[in-house]
Amino acid sequence: MWKEDSNGRFSWANGHPGVDLPSGKGHLGALSTGAALLDRALAHVPPRVRHQAKHLLGWQGLMMTILFLHGLWVMAYLHAVGPGGLGMPLPGMQPWARLDATAAAADASSAGIVEPGIGMGRQLSAAAAPVRTCPVDVEWGKLAKDPNKGRAAVFTLYNIVFGGGERYLLSIVLVLQGMGYHVDVMVLPGNACTTREFLLKTAEGLRIRLDPAKVDVLVVPRDVYSVFFSLGNEKMPQVGGIGYVNFFMNQFPFDAYNWVKPIELEMLSSYDYVLLNSRYSYMWWHTYVTDGLYYPALRKHGALPLVEILHPPVDPFPPDSLDDLEAARKGSAKKKKGGMPQPWRLRSSGALFSGDATTLLSDKQSILARSTELVAEHDLFVSDRRELVAVTQLGTGLGAGSGGGGAGRRRHIALVGRFFEGRQSKGHNEAVEMFHGILPRLPPGTELHLVGNLMGGLEHATYLFNVMQQAVGLPVKFHVGVSSKDVEEVLHSTLVQWHLTGVGLVPGEDPASEEHFGISVAEGMSAGCIPVVLLRGGVGDIVQHGVNGFLGPELPHVSNLTLQVFNMTTAQQTAVRTRAIRDVTRFTHTTFAKKFKDMVQRGSYSKPLQHLVKETYDVVLSRTFELREDSGNVAVIFQPDRHYAFEYVVKNVLFHLANGEGEAWGLVVVHAHSNANFVKRAMEGVSGARLWEEADPAAVLASPRFWQHLDAKRVLLFTTDSLLLRGNLKEYLPYDYAAAPGCDPAARDPPSGGSGDSGPSGSSGLMASLESDLFPKPGRGLGVLSLRSVGAMRDLAQQMQRVTDTAGEDPTQVGGRGKGLGKYFQARGLAELAAETGVFARPALAALLDRVSGLTYSVPAPRDAYRFAVESPCPGLEANFTAPYGHPLHTLPFIPTGLQGTWYHFWGDSKRYRDLLKLLGMSVCGHA
Repeated sequence: MWKEDSNGRFSWANGHPGVDLPSGKGHLGALSTGAALLDRALAHVPPRVRHQAKHLLGWQGLMMTILFLHGLWVMAYLHAVGPGGLGMPLPGMQPWARLDATAAAADASSAGIVEPGIGMGRQLSAAAAPVRTCPVDVEWGKLAKDPNKGRAAVFTLYNIVFGGGERYLLSIVLVLQGMGYHVDVMVLPGNACTTREFLLKTAEGLRIRLDPAKVDVLVVPRDVYSVFFSLGNEKMPQVGGIGYVNFFMNQFPFDAYNWVKPIELEMLSSYDYVLLNSRYSYMWWHTYVTDGLYYPALRKHGALPLVEILHPPVDPFPPDSLDDLEAARKGSAKKKKGGMPQPWRLRSSGALFSGDATTLLSDKQSILARSTELVAEHDLFVSDRRELVAVTQLGTGLGAGSGGGGAGRRRHIALVGRFFEGRQSKGHNEAVEMFHGILPRLPPGTELHLVGNLMGGLEHATYLFNVMQQAVGLPVKFHVGVSSKDVEEVLHSTLVQWHLTGVGLVPGEDPASEEHFGISVAEGMSAGCIPVVLLRGGVGDIVQHGVNGFLGPELPHVSNLTLQVFNMTTAQQTAVRTRAIRDVTRFTHTTFAKKFKDMVQRGSYSKPLQHLVKETYDVVLSRTFELREDSGNVAVIFQPDRHYAFEYVVKNVLFHLANGEGEAWGLVVVHAHSNANFVKRAMEGVSGARLWEEADPAAVLASPRFWQHLDAKRVLLFTTDSLLLRGNLKEYLPYDYAAAPGCDPAARDPPSGGSGDSGPSGSSGLMASLESDLFPKPGRGLGVLSLRSVGAMRDLAQQMQRVTDTAGEDPTQVGGRGKGLGKYFQARGLAELAAETGVFARPALAALLDRVSGLTYSVPAPRDAYRFAVESPCPGLEANFTAPYGHPLHTLPFIPTGLQGTWYHFWGDSKRYRDLLKLLGMSVCGHA
């Protein structure tokens, strides 16, 4: 690791020669970082030559020379290694080097750790040793262990100042602190933020209250961590993961089609997750990180991260007095009180600039002077006169606000976005022009309010002056650098909020310049504004056209939609605003924290599976299969994304089915368009596999169309969380549905019902399977490891379609689930179920089908279902078995046919955990 000497310089303790970085004290960010990178690039050049070169060329000129020579070296290197060289590490590409092999082994022997991340173990390559065959032993002694359960770290290459990326980063710090971790915020030398005090001030300005006692700022890594989070603007991480669970958050792949270096793919393999902020960013990340790049890297390194969407957290504004309007609409004068208190919010009593264009243009010198100050302050400006005020967050979207007045006083238009010149323009000029065009048709007194901070620099101040000049003589108000409370007051007088980022661009022409998510849109919705936004980028994750706002493909559409909103009745406006306030709660910090915590937990619990895949990749993936397309039995997997275990799990299942008794099995893979090439590459060794492309694989499983076109009698449904240990399914074929039973680990008695005969108890088990297909849990695959009768599933899917058609709902669509179904329940005297259908409750759906279908199906008794597949421990069922002599397991008295996410549940008990590792080892070649 790094050590700091008395002169404030850092060097590797394990003896990496000549690599040092300045501490950054007294340096500006760009200069210090550039000099540091230059020093690293010249680390092996003799000191005298290095000094003379710097003296003659200056460090800027020398840097350009080195980059040119480095490019020539890369081309020569690639020519020398040929196609097989993809994935070989290039030296000198990381802000800090990783521990070398010797040091890593020494540290591991003393700390009980061999692999701090999933990508640092044995790697596969074309020149590896001959492929192994069964039997094989898994080296569980190399399984990664949590090295430092009390500490976590976050890292960014960029200055920690006011901005959306920094807010995301510090929100992660807050979540980690809430999980009990002490967090190290790691930066490079020269970062604007190098002290805890600066960090806390920045966090406070972003309305994030960190615990000062549980955070440090470090210029170099302390060691390995329990959780490591890296944030960047490049599609590939620029540092390797140094945590037990590693996250790389890509704000957007700004480097687009830039060549991906082999060392970057190696670093990517050390992460558990890639996080993206919207479906838009998700789409473009997959566009730039192609299947042709992803699949070979996976085959080489044996591991690549899961890619997930984690929307940025939104700090909502109070929604004014919308409760009065809602109560009036319902004919009741009773007010609903607010919900949980919102975190403290920074309120500044001083504004940078506020007023109309004519007034502000008369004092251009003050704006220019302040703009110059902002450059020196790294765009940070927080008034010295500030106080903290508490506001109330309304969980239901209704409650007392701070402004009073409701829709009757909302008559303005607002656009919230930073004033700056360059990419990702917020469209201030276009907003003024559009407002000028529709002003005669707007109600008297309507104003346009432009709200945002001013970036430091003359070019950005000039941009603001141009917008002001354009607005002279119009009812346009500017609010530049105002406090959060002032923004809140503007939004409470606003009926329509515009958002025009990406204006003037052809969709897809410059994806980085479009809106990646749109936090300001969500904040405006929380304050009760109706969003009328340009349909560019990721705003579709927030705004549903005609439901909680409006989307316009081009500016004329935005203009017309704005006029339509102003012409709506108060009741119509209130309905849209109420929905907007309710829907934006999906992006609260609470939701953000829960999703991130779940990913940390799943990443930790998945380590045994990750290790198994990496250790036995060569054994399993070398298998080839020739399948019959007319098989009466079919294994089916729904795969909407690129998963590191996809090919491994498919070949595990086919291997055991081929070695089982009975009829041959076919294979159907239902995949999305986005991962089509990935699936095709993975299935090259499986002849006869049927690949079924669907726009939304999640919507297919419960559709009658799928089951009608499936030419088979039995289906074995499995996921990337499934593994088989043996393939003899003969005893389960008579059943219509067999899967792991749901068990409470604390329960000692077997679950009631389900003797194995057809009837209501068996029927409800199958109904539950269908509703779990419709609503998979976050982070889990579609469906579960289960054996199903095609005829029974076809009947159920058709019955489900009839029910939802009658209710006026489509279960495969995202919006509006349950509203019509709730009415359907009430009409049939099932009022107790109607209350549960706000999100199309799964228990309600299963109960409905159970009561109205009149269909009965056969399912195995719970003890037999437990032998078929194990998910969570069932101590009560285990008491009904007697383990045979010489049985290899401690807690399970039998060897199950398969595992379904068992690694998420066999924790906390050392005997069960040892059984889990043995079962995983058996899955490779089977149990003798």
